[in-house]
Amino acid sequence: MAFDNVRKNSKKTKTNNHETLVYAGRHINMENLEKLDPVDNGTLYFQYICNAMPTKSSLKYIYKFVKNYNPEIFPNLKIEEMKVLGNMLDEMAFRENAHKNILKILKELILKIQTSPHHLTFLHPIFAKHCLLAKTYSYARDILANDIEDFDTNVNVLDFLLYHYYGGMLAIGLKDFNKALVYFRRVISAPTNKTASFIMVESYKKYVLISILLHGRKQPLSYYTDDTVTKILRNSVSCKKYMELETAFTFSSSETFVNIKRIRKLSNFHSKNNEGLMKQCTRSYIRQVIQKLTQTYITMSFQEIAKEIDLDYNDENAKKMVETHLLSMIENNEIFAYINHNNGGMVSFYDDPERYDSNETMEKINDCINTIAQLNDKVLEYNRDIKREHIIERTKDMKEIKKNIDKKVLNPMEEGSHDLSFIYNNDYPSNMPIDDFMNPEFESSDEDHDNDMKYFMNNH
Repeated sequence: MAFDNVRKNSKKTKTNNHETLVYAGRHINMENLEKLDPVDNGTLYFQYICNAMPTKSSLKYIYKFVKNYNPEIFPNLKIEEMKVLGNMLDEMAFRENAHKNILKILKELILKIQTSPHHLTFLHPIFAKHCLLAKTYSYARDILANDIEDFDTNVNVLDFLLYHYYGGMLAIGLKDFNKALVYFRRVISAPTNKTASFIMVESYKKYVLISILLHGRKQPLSYYTDDTVTKILRNSVSCKKYMELETAFTFSSSETFVNIKRIRKLSNFHSKNNEGLMKQCTRSYIRQVIQKLTQTYITMSFQEIAKEIDLDYNDENAKKMVETHLLSMIENNEIFAYINHNNGGMVSFYDDPERYDSNETMEKINDCINTIAQLNDKVLEYNRDIKREHIIERTKDMKEIKKNIDKKVLNPMEEGSHDLSFIYNNDYPSNMPIDDFMNPEFESSDEDHDNDMKYFMNNH
């Protein structure tokens, strides 16, 4: 069949200077694809690709097809068949170390099958994974910029978890720690069947570190996070030291001895898979401590700052480290200060000179207002959809209750039919809008009503 799984026992040969693929006992000359038009012969072109094991040299043919692919032009090619192509590219990238080579094809295909920029596809986790392996974080920037709001039936829970986990790691590579925090929170808060996956455990570890990196203390999880997940994380052996770290950073502090204790804990914290993130977290917390000093002091010596961030000033490198932190923070507008190297080094802090009355500031404010307005529109749209679904479900319930009533009333000889208490049981939708009873389906004629009353009186 055209969409059989790729067999591993395949090899490449050379015939007349043209590459030929040996696959499942068949020789497929890739030169034949030059004779096919990916639009006029789209289905045949696609079947030809799927019957050949893709290689680096054959990616140009796959890209040619993807570039011309359109779900409306190729109605015979289902989305499930595109998933086969994605899996083949995934296998080929690992087989030939071609992680970077397939990114352009995957990105183009994602844009073609998406119903909107906020639509999650089965190709998202594959694309994000190979962006990580190729270390091309910036290539995923425009995909990550769109928050996921919906997905189709071809996407499963694993796709959702993997995409947001990989997306969080890509955001770390892009230094977009706020985005990373959101993505890891989504993984941890995803609905589960009373269990926590390994992806959730790893996301929690990174979530703790990024919380400290950004805010200097732990950030609460979403209120809808499953209690079972929280309990599993709390009892997990691999999460134990992260739980201890989270406890140590429960609240913000400006006290010297607390900050020194925290800096030492971060410096002595070792994690095999999060070593780089741990170093960034330690450096960030030291800068947060220095930033808080500007709210208390106007002038400080290098020696006093070194003491606040747990550096031994007798060490010849301590002064250099303090100056490095200060210069970097001044350059990034994290603090505003003058450095005087007299008397062993002094630094004078001053307020932010920005008056926030420039055109650039107004543009940022307008962008924020527009973003909030768009979010508000989306929330209203979701509320309308939820109410519509609720009304449909309630209407179905009322129709079912009406059938039960008709069955009881119109079959009086049935045992227990004179007992009308079933109308008032728990199945009755007490919050049903009054207007719904005005529907003709719920109305009965006067003659029916009179007959029902005669029967009721004769039996009582």
